[in-house]
Amino acid sequence: LGYLWFIAIRRRLPKRRLLMGTLFSFSLMFLPELLKHGRLAIASSPPVNDVVRIELKVDGMGCEACESAVRGILEEQPGVVGVTSIDFEKGVAIIDHANGFSFDAAMIDKALDEGGYSLVGDH
Repeated sequence: LGYLWFIAIRRRLPKRRLLMGTLFSFSLMFLPELLKHGRLAIASSPPVNDVVRIELKVDGMGCEACESAVRGILEEQPGVVGVTSIDFEKGVAIIDHANGFSFDAAMIDKALDEGGYSLVGDH
């Protein structure tokens, strides 16, 4: 960016476009800090002092890549503190969720369904 500014000043080029690009670059550079420390926080993390462990039966997993995909889907769900283990051969995922913190099995079922998997049974 410094080199581009040097060329623009030396050749007396219009600087409006370069200024907009510079401001955009700086805003992207500091965006994580704004989200982390500012009032732009999107979601709060669930409490980890009151955790309930449950076993989910997941249909549609056939390999280790499926395990990884299901883990990603489960970890994104609100209230899920962590995924303890996943076994594609048994079709089982064990998760920890915060007791009383917006945990919804129907939302998990919907998210898994969008990924090509489904919950088996009642949870």
